[in-house]
Amino acid sequence: MDTGKYIEQNKDRILTDLNSLLSQKSVSPEGEGISECVNLISNLCLNYGFDACEIVETEGHPGIVAEKVLDEDAPTVAFFGHYDVQSVKEDNWNGNPFNPVVKDENGKRIFARGAGDNKGQFFAHLCAVDFLKENLGVNVILLLEGEEEKGSPHLSQILEHEPLDQTDVVVCADGGMEMDDMPVVELGCRGMLYTHLKVKTGEKNLHSGEFGGLSRNAGFEISQILASLKDDTGTVKIDGFYENVREPSEKDLESVREIEKRTRFNPEKSDEFGKGEGLEKKFLYPQLNIAGIESGFGGKGAETIIPSEAEASIGVRMVPDQSSTEIMEKMEKHIESVIS
Repeated sequence: MDTGKYIEQNKDRILTDLNSLLSQKSVSPEGEGISECVNLISNLCLNYGFDACEIVETEGHPGIVAEKVLDEDAPTVAFFGHYDVQSVKEDNWNGNPFNPVVKDENGKRIFARGAGDNKGQFFAHLCAVDFLKENLGVNVILLLEGEEEKGSPHLSQILEHEPLDQTDVVVCADGGMEMDDMPVVELGCRGMLYTHLKVKTGEKNLHSGEFGGLSRNAGFEISQILASLKDDTGTVKIDGFYENVREPSEKDLESVREIEKRTRFNPEKSDEFGKGEGLEKKFLYPQLNIAGIESGFGGKGAETIIPSEAEASIGVRMVPDQSSTEIMEKMEKHIESVIS
């Protein structure tokens, strides 16, 4: 059976099961719907051709390991992904984010929380196993975690139970499609360092009318630290940040230009800051991002306070040859130099 015939014969079943998966909450920060989602995925794995599916308990949310073994001597391919999703801000959605809807936007697309990160992707691998069945030619492991959106704090416990060092190939099921008309196998992605910066200037907030000019303001102080991380061209000012970044080869640059031609990339909307041009920024260079800032009062009305605490979330996307340990040490040294 060819791919088109399989899709035509199984379209209704596939869409029904995918919609059920997308409708099931699995919000890792709050833990909402996690156990129900794990049970649903376990059943789907068995229904789509896996021989066995095991729920791996951790100190956090459980992992899922499904296996399809054709021949002990055959190569083994592992697909790695996650079933958890981020928290939802209802104001950012036109409807219920856990009620999948189909829209005509650059072709028909399903919109729901988790459709593009990461339920849609790993569900496609289930369909591939179901389609190929005994013609897979390889053994398959599907390993899913439930805390990717929290920084994968207990992934190591899942890997202790199901080590992947004996597999021949590991494919990350998490990621998007750069091209609408052509599936692409990505050979790597940037690494991630995520940290929180907290500034505390006192035990409690103070009244600005009584203490303005007399007390340090945590909001101002964290702003000064964050502003020091980049210059006005977008270049990261942490000493040694770009130290181990590989210079892109001509082949690298040619590949980036080709992707730019074939994707929805709009150079006019490209950030002109930082190193590299166009999509080079995404594929070939590290980036530093402030994901969020919290301090004092930010609601409607007015509160005349001097905040005593401020916190920021900082993420660094790293490229090959960079070390998260070294980047963290350099960032800490930079911050210490700013506040000293």
